[in-house]
Amino acid sequence: MKIKIKDLNLNSIFALIICVFCFSVFGKEYSRSENPYSFNRELISNFHQLPLLGQITSTTKIWPGSHWQNYLGNITYRWSASSDQSFTYSLYSKPQLLTLESHLVDELSPSEKFDLLRGDYDFQMTRSIMSKYSPNTPSWHGICHGMAVAALHHDEPKSVVIKNDDGIEIEFYSSDIKGLLSYYYAYYGNGSYKQIGKRCYRPSRRRSNCLGLNPASFHLILANNNGLNGQSFVVDIDAGNEVWNHLVHSYSSYIVNEAEVDHTSSPKAVRRLRVQTSVTYAGIIIPKFEPVIGTEKESYFQQNYDYYLELDRNNDIIGGEWISDLRPDFVWFKDKSEFSQNWKKLEELLK
Repeated sequence: MKIKIKDLNLNSIFALIICVFCFSVFGKEYSRSENPYSFNRELISNFHQLPLLGQITSTTKIWPGSHWQNYLGNITYRWSASSDQSFTYSLYSKPQLLTLESHLVDELSPSEKFDLLRGDYDFQMTRSIMSKYSPNTPSWHGICHGMAVAALHHDEPKSVVIKNDDGIEIEFYSSDIKGLLSYYYAYYGNGSYKQIGKRCYRPSRRRSNCLGLNPASFHLILANNNGLNGQSFVVDIDAGNEVWNHLVHSYSSYIVNEAEVDHTSSPKAVRRLRVQTSVTYAGIIIPKFEPVIGTEKESYFQQNYDYYLELDRNNDIIGGEWISDLRPDFVWFKDKSEFSQNWKKLEELLK
């Protein structure tokens, strides 16, 4: 039977609008921007074919590292110096560097060391980077996005001693190389990029103010990429306006119970499972002299998520709903890229 608008009173029209609005807002199927198949085309969606446990297969990648805070000067920060040196230090001249004591050369910032390795005694890279930032920048601003891609594709760097063309011996510590890799991938790496979910820009610390990535999309990518393939990907773990990019190391899921399909569920849903998942991420640490994987200095942390998954008659995951306020904003991945132009010397540091 067709309903004509003229046959409805104002109350009926208002109720009809509210009903349509509720369905569009509270429907639990993932949206186009959250489509997990755009992240992984070979996705398996059957819940019972997906493992409840997963872990990366690499033992040398997905390393913890610094996000090189902008308020300290990013990779121009002389982190290994005996006293705090950011923004205010003076750059050495070439004559000074040719006779500088080796321990003072070792205390240079990652960008200074790289300029020196390339024979640039004007320190153009260091000056350029330093000019971009300010001590007044919020402390969470940095290059965790570059660090995440670097740790996806490169083994954790070891310290290396190398001479430039003038015979100046430079020791690049593990975190010096991590910083250079992170900066390269933050601003110069040109690998292809994919993302699902969107950043929340609301300033409130109440995470429930942001919907976060649909848990069905998150669970499918987690169980496929990490569970079935032993691969990592990047997650913005903060559901507010700050962005904290972390790499997935492992996860563990637990089925709490089966709940009733309700009126806000997808019309295709026949089952509704409550799932709790603990995800372990690579942490952010202060710069270190040596690699940290496998040592007491490594840092990994867990976040615990609680959500419903909706399944259709074939047990395929088609939607979900968050229970916990803790939820990721978006997930992404960027391909490895070749070092170009002024960054070619990075290859020597990774050998």
